Amino acid sequence: MIILDASVVVKWFSEEEYTEKALEIRERIMRGEERVVVPDLLLYELANALKYKCLYYRIRLHRFALKLFCKQKPLLKIAYAIFLLRKRNISLVKLSF
Repeated sequence: MIILDASVVVKWFSEEEYTEKALEIRERIMRGEERVVVPDLLLYELANALKYKCLYYRIRLHRFALKLFCKQKPLLKIAYAIFLLRKRNISLVKLSF
C-alpha cells in the first residue's frame, strides 16, 4: 500500500528531482500492483501545486489532463480548478466554496 502525496503526483507532470521514481510508482499503480491511499486534501494540494508548476514550467493544461489518463470526474475538476486559479488569479480557498 502506498500513501500518495501531492508532491509525488506533481512529479508525474514535471521534470525535477525524483521524477523517475514518481513515474515508477505511477506505473505500479496503473498496473494494479499497488493499492493507494491519499490524504483528504490531496485534490486541493494538487491543484494549488500545479497552478504554480503550470506557470513555472509552462505546462499546458490540456497536456496535464491527457497525462492523467483520466475521464475521472475528480481529476477533471482539478484541471478545471487550475484553469480558474490561473485565469482569475484567485486563491484555491475561495475557489473551493
